[in-house]
Amino acid sequence: MSILVSQKILDRISDELSKSTESFLLISAYCKLPLVKYFDTCISNIGIEKKLIVRFRPEDILSGASDLDIYPYCRDNGWKLYFRLDLHAKTYVFDRLRCIIGSANATGSGMNIGGFGNYEMAAVCELAEKDIQALKLLLLGSVEMNDSIYEIMHHAVDVQDTVATGLLQWPKKITDMFQPEYSLLFAEDFPPCVHPRNASDEDLLFLNISSSAAELQLAKAMKSSKCYLWLLNLLKGEKSQEIYFGALTAALHNTLLNEPKPYRKDVKQLVSNLLTWISDLKIDDLVIDRPGYSQRVRINNR
Repeated sequence: MSILVSQKILDRISDELSKSTESFLLISAYCKLPLVKYFDTCISNIGIEKKLIVRFRPEDILSGASDLDIYPYCRDNGWKLYFRLDLHAKTYVFDRLRCIIGSANATGSGMNIGGFGNYEMAAVCELAEKDIQALKLLLLGSVEMNDSIYEIMHHAVDVQDTVATGLLQWPKKITDMFQPEYSLLFAEDFPPCVHPRNASDEDLLFLNISSSAAELQLAKAMKSSKCYLWLLNLLKGEKSQEIYFGALTAALHNTLLNEPKPYRKDVKQLVSNLLTWISDLKIDDLVIDRPGYSQRVRINNR
């Protein structure tokens, strides 16, 4: 494994694309059209399979972090474009054999084009079979863009004249397409600190929201987070629609993809943080109580 920084990341991507013969999978929460066009110029074998997964939340488009017009370009130039509303990854996969994974989005600042932008780091890795399966699950949990979805998004953005981060949502027709894949869960998808009131911008990366956000926005972001939806899905699968702390810890330990697996005490802390955040943010869809010695969480069937 080698470490790349800033401009070296783009240089290595360009080199890998020139050698790729079968496929290129671009995974980037934020993505700008000039970078997709540039990657096309680097590809030697024009017949390779090209796939792109972006986040495409409304605020990403409104703020200019991503270009919605990536879609017509992809459609007309041999790319399959997918979106995931919970995506935070930045990964570049070549021929299902090698990948570059790190902090760099496929944007001008992410790639430090012209020496301007963010200081980013990335690692070059060989893919194992479990990595390939994880990528397949990521694709299965994504929605493939088409003309109909593009027109709906385009209209929604046109009628929104301000960047309303955390407030604007896509129409229900689009959000209903999105089914999160809970098999892809990492420790980084959980609150890293005990209380939301003490959270820094870095602590809130798992919600993609700033520490300056109002409590109502934090609660809304939390209810859309991967960790909360995982818990809600787990509870719905229980006949009693409830689970105790010990069983919840065991379920999370078996779900996390981190290698090596976190220690049980660290998983307990992740569960404790999650339940504290739900309580502190007054999310009343769930009830957290302690009927005996162990903490319990259950769906609020009010």
